[in-house]
Amino acid sequence: MSNRFVIDRRQGLWLGVCQGVADFTGLPVALVRIALLVLTVVSFGLPGVILYCLIGWLAGER
Repeated sequence: MSNRFVIDRRQGLWLGVCQGVADFTGLPVALVRIALLVLTVVSFGLPGVILYCLIGWLAGER
């Protein structure tokens, strides 16, 4: 668990956002990816994708 949120583009699949959230919260990365997928499907795609891209753009890198 980290005390600062950063994304990890090397270990992530696309932008490393899910890996960064998993590192920050201590949750398994698979659980974070499933939660993002559910958010995206339930909200018809747009909010989940916008949130993911926004975090990938704003967060600092490791």
